[in-house]
Amino acid sequence: MTADGGTKPEKSGKDPVWNNDRARNALEKAAEVYVKNPVATPQELRQKVPNYQLIPEEIRRNIEALSAQEHLLLKRILDLLDDYDIYLYSRSGGSTPEYPLGIPALNPVFPTGGY
Repeated sequence: MTADGGTKPEKSGKDPVWNNDRARNALEKAAEVYVKNPVATPQELRQKVPNYQLIPEEIRRNIEALSAQEHLLLKRILDLLDDYDIYLYSRSGGSTPEYPLGIPALNPVFPTGGY
């Protein structure tokens, strides 16, 4: 998967960073840090998330730029989605037989669903 959600980097013109399992795992670990501490600092992420630097720079910059209030609002929204069994997927094009929507165990980025 490419950085913009596509599957063919030659069409998107962007580096296929999401073909890198370490980058996906780093983003998942960052999400786990935020579950435990919704207002974690960028320094805390860098210390606790292996391969944090592999998360695309624009994504890291945007995460790090959020205020504590914005982090708490984001957590509140994601918790609410989770309460209603609504899961966020990184796959473009919707569901497939292998990855049907609404089944968190099959979510390729966040297997626990939610965030």
